[in-house]
Formats: sequence, C-alpha cells, structure tokens
Amino acid sequence: MTLVYGRYPKNIDLHAGKYKAEDWANFLHHYSLPLFKNNISDDTFMMWNEFAMGALLATKMEITLSDIDDAEMAFATFLNCYYEKVYRRKRDRLSACTYTIHALSHVAQCMRWWGPLSIIWQFASERYCGLVKSRCKSRVYSAANILEILKVRAALQVISRTINSGITLQNRSQSEDGQHGLTHPTRDLRFLRPRRVYDMKDEIEFQALRSLLAKHLHVRVEEVELDDILQSIYLWDRMTLEGITIGSRSSRSNKLAVSRENYFVRIRHENQQRNTQYTYRDTYAEILHYLEINLTGHPPLMVAYVQQYNTLSSHSLVEQRDPAGEPLYIHAATIRSLLGRFQCHGRIRNRLIRRTWFIDRDRMYKTMRALSGYHTGRIEVTDDSDNDDDGEEDGIEGDD
Repeated sequence: MTLVYGRYPKNIDLHAGKYKAEDWANFLHHYSLPLFKNNISDDTFMMWNEFAMGALLATKMEITLSDIDDAEMAFATFLNCYYEKVYRRKRDRLSACTYTIHALSHVAQCMRWWGPLSIIWQFASERYCGLVKSRCKSRVYSAANILEILKVRAALQVISRTINSGITLQNRSQSEDGQHGLTHPTRDLRFLRPRRVYDMKDEIEFQALRSLLAKHLHVRVEEVELDDILQSIYLWDRMTLEGITIGSRSSRSNKLAVSRENYFVRIRHENQQRNTQYTYRDTYAEILHYLEINLTGHPPLMVAYVQQYNTLSSHSLVEQRDPAGEPLYIHAATIRSLLGRFQCHGRIRNRLIRRTWFIDRDRMYKTMRALSGYHTGRIEVTDDSDNDDDGEEDGIEGDD
C-alpha cells in the first residue's frame, strides 16, 4: 500500500460500521473492482461497476458536460438493475428502496446546477468544526478556547510567510527546493536527499547502464567506457513527481515508505518501429534505486534502476504477473504515476488463488469507461501518448 493512498484499509467484514466517507471512497474506487471480479456474478459485477463509475465522476474536483452525462447514465443504469434484481417490485422488499438510493437519480441534475459536488460538500467544514471542538476544554470558557485556536492558526500563517522562520507549511519556493535536491529541467520532478557516492558491483547493472548510455549518447554499447563515469555517479534516496513522493527499495530515510511499497510505478515505454515511427505503451515496475550520472558536456542524467513486471490485462484491470527479464535503467522522466497494489483471492479455472492488482488513480476513470462500454472503439490507456491501442485483452504484456 503506497503512502499516497493513505492508511491500510480496515477489514470491511469486521469494521464496516467504522468506515468513514474517505474509507468508503477508497474501497469503491480502488479495491472493489478487483475484489469482486470473478467472485460475484457478471451481472452483479457490471451493476456495481455502473455505481462505482457514477460515484467516481460525481466526486471529481473538475467535471465536464460529458462527465455529467456519463454519471447520469451510470446511475440510471445502476438504479434500473437495482430495482429489477434487488427490489423486484415486491412489497416485502420495499425496505430496499431507501431515500439514499433514490437520491442517486438527482445527482447529475445537482451537478448541472452547481458544478462539482466538491464545491458544496461539507467535509472541510466538518473537519474544521472537529478541530475547534477538540480545543473546547471548558463549558464555561468555550468561547475563549475557540479564540485561542484561531489565534494560533493565524499566527502560524503569518510565521510561515516569514523568511527563515523554521515553519514552512508547504509554501517553500522553487529556489529553496532546488538547494535540497536535483531538479529535472523540463518536468515537475526532483530527486530528494540523502545523496551518496554509489559503488556499482553487479555485472547485470553494469550492462544495463551501458545500454542506457549507449542509447543516450547515440553510440554502440561496446564504445561506452564506464571507468571515468563511475566516479561521478551518485545514489539518491527518493524523488517527487508532481508533488507525490516516490521511494525506492533501497530507501534508507523512510522505513515506513519502504514497508508500504511506495515504489511501484507506471512507465511510458517507447518502442521504435522501422526507424521512423515511435509507439508508446504502459509498463509496470518497482524502483530499486535512483542515480545521478554526470557526463562531460551534458547536464546531469537522472535515471532509475527498475524491475519490470509482466501484466495480465483483463477488462482494463491490470494484474501483476512474474518479473519481465533482468532489471534495467530508464530515464526518470518516463515515470508517469505512482501505483498502489492490492491483493485478494480470485477464482481461476475453479481454483481459488491469491492475485495482485495494480491500482492507478490516473487510469481509474478510463478503466471504468472501458468496463461500462461508454467509449466508441478502443481507448488509449496511456494518458499522454498518441497511441490508441491499449494492448490485447487477457494477454501477457512485457518488455521486448
């Protein structure tokens, strides 16, 4: 479980009553689809997927008119299936028709009136009220208690804007950040300290580094001399990508990040065909470590040493399989997003086995569109590529 996904999910079988809105949202958006796949009937799975897609669209921070139309269609399809399969128009099942179920039919109209539901929901106000309430220690002087916390918050906001105050509250400037890491010239990407000299000893890693440098310098692998380069290679601990910290298996600074596998990523993999055409597809890997390579006459090269995995793509859900070949070096800029991994039991050929699924927030909307059949033709699964082919269904994907 990666840090960006929050805490480990509670056992829904034992603690469903303790689930808060965020817990239910994480379960609905990220865990329920791979958990229910092959464990419930296909009709029930598709009904649940319609509800999950509508809920995902309704909770987006930014929406379009097509999002509203898709959400309305998803909720309408779910309600039609729900009334047919659960309610069944029977008097003794009338208790299944709660007002919250009926309210789903009005969500799309509310989005047309007010825009994203995040504008009107009360989570921020409820959290702030809970913070204020926690400081009310006296019934008699409750107003004074609230005044104190307001004064403290105002003082922190003022101090955070004071130079060298020691309190940043995530408002550091770009120049200050550059002093504590290595920044990529074109992407919102930065290596984070600690930084230390790297002593490379593994022959497989030597070959992987030669292959990367040969492609980068446009020379043959045999022409790459590593003797001088090895003296200017540094190992970095973590990196940030668009505000999200991604660790590595060799990370030492944050044991919590390592224990929660905060280093599985999606990579934009480039294939060249007939020396003129480039195609792109998604590959999935775990990051072993990051390197800074200083070449004479070139800016520092920011790379990652990764172990890629074969995947089984089924109904646009991505299942992790065996490692794909030996580890290799890639440019850090080809990393597109941090992934979560979710394990559950699934049935394959009448056998119940443990399966591991990749969870990618950036792809979740497209996954649900594919499952629901709202797209026309095949859709691209790589967010920033020009390739519309998302691979073969139920096929093993791996590096060439």
